[in-house]
Amino acid sequence: MSQTPSPDRTGEVELPVDLGVYSLTAVKKALYKFSDRCGATIESPSGKRVVVRFAFGTREESKQREILTEFAGELLDQDLREIVAKETTHLRNIILAHAFSKTGMDGDETKTV
Repeated sequence: MSQTPSPDRTGEVELPVDLGVYSLTAVKKALYKFSDRCGATIESPSGKRVVVRFAFGTREESKQREILTEFAGELLDQDLREIVAKETTHLRNIILAHAFSKTGMDGDETKTV
């Protein structure tokens, strides 16, 4: 995704996404956020990349470019959220274990709150 592609005559745009850079889950989450603004499908010509095909309700090129630019930012955001979630899983588990250990929800009825 080095540059924003231009729409074709039908108002559709194909955007290749390298799965070595972004995860498929990040692509799907980013697309979901734009489902109210345009249609989109994901095609997988190879295991290393997917092609996202956007179908816009408008033929106004400036609006289409705006959506594609916002999508690129959202894709990066979703991918970074995945990375942070993976890197902090153990901390979340420790915090949750500590929180639930004080509630009596761990199944040990002999503990007092």
